[in-house]
Amino acid sequence: MPARAASLVALALAILGLAVGGSRAANPSDAGDPADRHVVLIMIDGLRWQEVFRGLDEALATKERGNVADAEALHRTYGGASPSERRAKLMPFLWSTVASEGRFFGNRDEGSKVECTNGRFVSYPGYSETICGIVDPSIEGNAKVVNPNRNVFEALAAKPAFRGRVWAFGCWDVFPFIFGSERNGLYVDDSIGPFAPPAGSPKLSETILTVNRLRRDVPRRWPGSHFDAMLAPIVLEWTRLSRPRALFIAYGETDEWAHETDYARYLDAAHRADASIAELWQLMQSMPEYRNRTTFVITADHGRGATESASRNGRATTPEPADRMRCGWRSSDQAFGPRRRPPMSPSIRPKSQRPLPARWEWIGRARFPPPHRRLTSDRGTTIRRHERRAP
Repeated sequence: MPARAASLVALALAILGLAVGGSRAANPSDAGDPADRHVVLIMIDGLRWQEVFRGLDEALATKERGNVADAEALHRTYGGASPSERRAKLMPFLWSTVASEGRFFGNRDEGSKVECTNGRFVSYPGYSETICGIVDPSIEGNAKVVNPNRNVFEALAAKPAFRGRVWAFGCWDVFPFIFGSERNGLYVDDSIGPFAPPAGSPKLSETILTVNRLRRDVPRRWPGSHFDAMLAPIVLEWTRLSRPRALFIAYGETDEWAHETDYARYLDAAHRADASIAELWQLMQSMPEYRNRTTFVITADHGRGATESASRNGRATTPEPADRMRCGWRSSDQAFGPRRRPPMSPSIRPKSQRPLPARWEWIGRARFPPPHRRLTSDRGTTIRRHERRAP
C-alpha cells in the first residue's frame, strides 16, 4: 500500500485500537486497562498549516489580500515578532498544552511533509478518507451522497461496549451523509436542526434545549452550515451527560470565512476552535473516567494554498504514537478565497480518476477577479469557474 494511503489507514486503526484496546498502547508504560480508553477526533475545516505553525500571515492580513478592515487591530490581537509568538497568540491551547504533552506533525518549515492522498482538496473526500482510512475515487466533491464505505465510528458503535457512547458533531448538513447515517443508523448532529439523539439517550439538559432554540432562531449565514457556537456548548454538555467513548467533532467556520476571503474572521474562528478544544480537554481531565485515559487527535480535512503559484502541498496525517495528544496538519493547494479544483499532476492523480470537467479559478491575489460564471457550492458559498477541457 502506498505510504500516502497507509497514513490515514493508520489513523483509523489508531482510533479503533485505542478505544477498543489494541495489542499496542501509545506507550507501553501507559497502557492501563484498554477498556478504559477514550478517543476524540477533532477536525478544523480548511485550516491552513501556515497559521497553525506560523500564526498570522502578514501577506494575507491586508485589505487587498484578506479584506481586513483594520489591519492594525488584527496585528495587535494575533501579531508578533516571530512565528512562535504569533502561533501562540492564535492557538494558545495548541501551543501550550498540546505542545508540551503531545506531538505535532505537518510543519513543512521543519521538513514534516506528507503528500495529499485523495487529490480532491474539498471537504467530503477529506473527512471520508480520515474516518474510513481509504480513498474512494467515486467521492469527488461535496454532494449529499451516502458514503458507502464503513467508517471507524460505526465499527465502534456496533460493539456492545460502545452502544450509545459513540457520537459525531459537526456544523454542516453533509456530515450525516459522510458518516453514512442512513445506512448504519449512527446519529450525527449537523448543528442545522435541533440536537435530538435517539430514544434511550440521556434526557436533554436546559443548556442543550437553549442551544436548540438558538439553532432555530439565529439566522444562518450559510445555507448548509451553521456557526461553531451552535456546536461547542452541546458537545460539552453531552460529554457530561452521555460519557462518550469515541467522539468526533468538526469545526467549520474557518473554511466558510476563508471562502469569503475574510482573513480576520478566519483567524477568529481558528482562535475560538482552539478555545473550545481547550474547554473540552479541561472538562474531560476533570472527570476521573477520562483523566489520563483519553487521546485527542486534532487535524483538518484539507488545507489551503499559499500564493497563486503555490505548489500542491502534502497533508499531515496520523502522527506517531504519543502520550495523550496527537496533532497532525494537512495542507493542500486550495485557495484562500472561493473554491478552486485545480488540475492534478500525473504524479498524484489517482489512476481511476476521470478528467476534471472544469478548472476552479484561483481568487486570492486580486480582490475583485474578472467576471466568471457564478455558481453556488454545496456549502452555500459563491464560486467561479472557467469551463474548459481538463489537461
